[in-house]
Amino acid sequence: MNANSLMKNGLPGAGRPPRGTVPVIAVLGVIALMYAIDMAVLRFVPVFAAVYSANFAVPFDLMVCVPLVFYLLFVRKRGITPIAVLPVIYAGGVVSAFVAVPGAPSALPVLLGAAFAVDIAVLVCEVPRLARAFRAGYREARETDAYPAEWFARAFEAVIPNRAAARVAATELAMWYHLVLPRHRAAVAPKGRESFSYHKKSGFLALVGVVIVLGVIEIVVVHLLVSRFSVVAAAVLTAASIYGLAWLGSFARSVVACPILVGEGRLTATWGFLPGIDLPAASIERVAFADPGFEKSDVLDLATMGAKPCWVVLREPVEVCGMTGRARRIRAVKLSPDEADAFARSVARLVGEEHAR
Repeated sequence: MNANSLMKNGLPGAGRPPRGTVPVIAVLGVIALMYAIDMAVLRFVPVFAAVYSANFAVPFDLMVCVPLVFYLLFVRKRGITPIAVLPVIYAGGVVSAFVAVPGAPSALPVLLGAAFAVDIAVLVCEVPRLARAFRAGYREARETDAYPAEWFARAFEAVIPNRAAARVAATELAMWYHLVLPRHRAAVAPKGRESFSYHKKSGFLALVGVVIVLGVIEIVVVHLLVSRFSVVAAAVLTAASIYGLAWLGSFARSVVACPILVGEGRLTATWGFLPGIDLPAASIERVAFADPGFEKSDVLDLATMGAKPCWVVLREPVEVCGMTGRARRIRAVKLSPDEADAFARSVARLVGEEHAR
C-alpha cells in the first residue's frame, strides 16, 4: 500500500485544499452577493428599464458572470473538473426564467442554447479523462490494497481533489459492491498475510439479522399508516427505509469480507467498508489485552460490539484521517479479533521481524 491508502500515518495535508485557495464560504458569499445585487436591481430599476434588466442583464449575469466567478475562484484554484460549473449555469437559467418578463424579447433562449453547447463540449472533453483517471487509480489499488473500499477510494481520489468527498463517494460505492458481492468471493486474504475475522464471536451478524427482519415488518406497517395521509410521503419514507436496510445488510457482509490482515511488514485493519488504518510494523509497540488507559480521543476504535477487545499500542502517535477528512492523532487501535491470542502472536512475530532487520 502506498501513502494514499487507508488512514495512513504522516498525512498532514491530506484532504486539505492547496495554499492560496479562496475559502468555500467566501466563494459562496461572493455568489450570494451577486444574486442579491441582481434581485435588488429588479426591485428598484425604473419601469422603462425593467424588461432590459429582467430579460437581458440578469440572465447574462447569472448564467455567465456568476459561473465564471465560480470557475475562477473555486473550480480552477482547486483543480476540480469544469463539470462542477454546469449546475451553476443551469441554476442561473432557472432563476432567470422565473424573473423574466413574459412576451418580451429576451436573451434567455440564446444563453440556454449556449449553455447546452458548453455542457456538451465539457462532457465530451472531461468524461473520458475522468474515466481514464478513475480506471488507473482503481487498477493500481487492486494490486496493492486488500479492501474493496480502498480500491474505490483511490479511484475517486484520482478524479476528486477533495479527500473527504472522495471517501464519501467510495464508501457509497463500496456499500453497493458488498451488497451484490457473490458469496464465494466474500473472503479477502492476500498472499503472504494472515487474516483474522472479527465477527464470529461478537453476535454482530445475528443482531443485524434481527434488525433487518424487524425493519422489514416496520416498513410495511409504517407505509400503510403514512399512505393514509400522503402517498408521496409514504413512498419516500419506504424508499429511505429500504436503503437503510440495504446499507446495514451490505455492512454486515463487508465485515465478513474484510478481516484484519497481518504480514508483509504491515498490520491492516478496518470495520467493514468504513475507513480503517494501515500500520507499518515499525510503528507498533505491542498488543495489550487490558485497556492501556489512553484518552478516548487517542484510540481508534475498530472493535465489534459485544466482542472482547484488545489494543494495538503504538510506539508514537500516528495521524489518521476519517471519512470526513478530519485528522487526529492516535496512540492505540482497539480491535476485537475472534482469535485474539493467535492475533497477538502474529503481531509479535511481525514486530520481531522488523526489529531483526
